[in-house]
Formats: sequence, C-alpha cells, structure tokens
Amino acid sequence: MPLGAPSAVNPIVEPVVLPKHYGTAGLGYTADLGGGTGPANFANFVASGDTDISATASTSSTAAAQQQYNLSSAFENLSVHPCSVPNCSTALSSSAVYSEADLHCHLVATAEAVSAQEQQRVDPTADSNMIALLRDGVLPTGLDYREADRVRRRAKGYVWDNGGLLRLMPDGARCKVPPPAQRYSIIMDTHERAAHWGVKRIRHLLLASYWWPGIDADVAKALATCATCAQVKANFNADRPELQPLPIEGMFYRWGVDYAGPFARSRDGNQYVLIAVEHFSKQIELVATPDKEARTTANAFLGAVIG
Repeated sequence: MPLGAPSAVNPIVEPVVLPKHYGTAGLGYTADLGGGTGPANFANFVASGDTDISATASTSSTAAAQQQYNLSSAFENLSVHPCSVPNCSTALSSSAVYSEADLHCHLVATAEAVSAQEQQRVDPTADSNMIALLRDGVLPTGLDYREADRVRRRAKGYVWDNGGLLRLMPDGARCKVPPPAQRYSIIMDTHERAAHWGVKRIRHLLLASYWWPGIDADVAKALATCATCAQVKANFNADRPELQPLPIEGMFYRWGVDYAGPFARSRDGNQYVLIAVEHFSKQIELVATPDKEARTTANAFLGAVIG
C-alpha cells in the first residue's frame, strides 16, 4: 500500500512537516499508521527506510528539484514523488514542527533505543544487508521485496573500499564512516590536535574526512567531557575581586623594600642598593649592600633603616 493512502484498519493519516529550510512550497510526508494512533514519529520512518516524501501540486519543477537535492543530502532513504492525496497542500505547507537539530537528536536517541533490526537501518555500519551488497555486488538471499528495495536505495549513497564504508557526499567527496566504537576517540583526537577548538570548528574538521548519522550531537557530547576545556572555562568565568589597598595605620607602620643593582663593585665591596620606602610619610632610605641575601637584607634594614 502506498504511504499516504488510508488503511482499512486505521483510516487516520497525519502529515508531519519537514523544516522550513527545505523550501517554502512545503515538503512533508504522510504515512499509514497501520493500527496505531497519534502523530507519526519522523525518526522511526527514516529508520525504517520505507518513507515517501510528497511534493505539493503547487511546487515548481525547479523548486522541487532543489528541495529533493536538499533532502537527499540530509537523509538517506528518502524518495520524492508527486503528491497523490487531494487538498494536502495546506497541511504540507504548515509551520515547521521540528528543527534540523531536533531531527538529528531524535535519530540518535532512536538509534540507541530501537531493536537490533531497526538499529542497522539507522547506522549504516550496522546495516549488514547493505554492506553485503556493496562488498559482494549482490543482495543477500532471503530478503523480501521491501527490504531489497530499501537496501538498494540506501546503497546508492555509499561505497565499500579497502574494507571500509565510505559515504558519497553531495559535492562528490567520499567520507569515511567509522564504527560507533571508534567515533569518540576520533573526535577527541581531532579536538586535541586542533588546540581544543569548539564544537562548530571540530565538526567542520571532521566532515572533511568523516561522516556518520548524528555527528553533530556526538561532537557536542564528546567535547563536553574534555577536562582541559572545563578547566579553562572555569578560569575564564571566575569572578575577579577588586583590589583592596593595604591599610596604613600611621608613621613607620608599613615599609616597602626592594633592591636596585647590581652595580660596579665599590671600594667597600658593595654592589647593590637596598631601597626602603615608608608608606605614610613617603620617606626613602638607601643602604649599600654587598649582596641581596636574606641575612644581609635583614641586617641592613634593622641596623640602617629602623635602628
């Protein structure tokens, strides 16, 4: 049964609208809920690899082509067909329900929660049927027509090269798709080699060589665990108290002592000058010393300044 057509079990069909940035004409999808009720879950439909995207009748050919390109570059298992449901343009061009960030997060959360069979349809590295087709050139035996069609459509976005999965990007580039177990170390290694840059810069660096579903959310989560970045942020965000002047209670209460030198040694063997400033009266005392050791300083201050 085509998606969007009413079913005998459950005639309720609810459209869910994609984000506005895919075009003002309003691209959305409708799905037969097949016995369930309530809104269709976008991540589940993308994960199933069996989703139709319907363009409204008012969409121009140029706009529709651009929207289809945008959708294909963002999601894997989507195909665009003219809408066959009458009077659907209003629903399909309504305000956006999800943001792009929400959709990525929803996909990641779904990938963690669904069963193993559904998991392989979310993460390409776990899609054994697709990998078998890319590696061997033929579909595994025993697949029904729906699964075979899903695998063929998804495989168009990937190639198998030297034992690794590569994602074909819209600009023609090929990006590695690492297994989930390697992604955290890849992110943190890039983060450390790039002088602990932030989420946006690390994401752009990674996308030059890597791609996987939910890469934005994974980068943000990984960088949030960086102890070095946490320490730097703590130092920069610390409140800096105002400097308070030291109290002066009267004459000879506080002295400032420092050295000048070394100078040319005198006939008495002195090379330094001890400078003592009385803070209340600003009186200055100068004492010549042979060195600036602690014992010499104490004797000069007590004998020549205080005494």
